[in-house]
Amino acid sequence: MKLKLNPYGILFYNNKIINNKIINNKIINNKIINNK
Repeated sequence: MKLKLNPYGILFYNNKIINNKIINNKIINNKIINNK
């Protein structure tokens, strides 16, 4: 993956990583809670 050096590109790239981690954590946490 190649990043263009502009503020928006960096912000969008960082937001995608953060959002994916948050979404993945919510899904995993929900599965663990539901399984108990």
